[in-house]
Amino acid sequence: MSSALSEGPGRPGPGAVAGTVFRSELNPVDFLYRAAYLYPEKVAVAAGKRRYSYQELAERSWRLANALRSAGLAKGDRVAALLFNSPAMLEAHFGVPAAGGILVAVNNRLSRRRDRLHPAAQRREVPAAGHGTRGGRRGVRPGRGDRDPL
Repeated sequence: MSSALSEGPGRPGPGAVAGTVFRSELNPVDFLYRAAYLYPEKVAVAAGKRRYSYQELAERSWRLANALRSAGLAKGDRVAALLFNSPAMLEAHFGVPAAGGILVAVNNRLSRRRDRLHPAAQRREVPAAGHGTRGGRRGVRPGRGDRDPL
């Protein structure tokens, strides 16, 4: 531990300002932004043969955020995602909050009956589904959302 942080319990170290508290909100979007800035070329995603750097992951997440905003996503709207654990789900975890939305990750193991009872299915603003999911156009089951996601 650096001596600037503390010299002992209750005493600030040299260079530290006594009584100062540094506070910032924990936000996953900020974590990705920082990682892309500090480690742009390091591998962030490894899925099969695909490899994305932090910079590529950030760019893909920001593109998703911009697409959601262009589709009419408002701050606080929920985005239900029916995706397997995949790079697309990771991008959704960063892109949806970056757009101001709330990600609702729907469990892909739910049966059709339980899926209809899921709270996310009842008031979904922007439905989203990934490659390989059952359903209608672009993997979204018809009649499940108020608007077409893209």
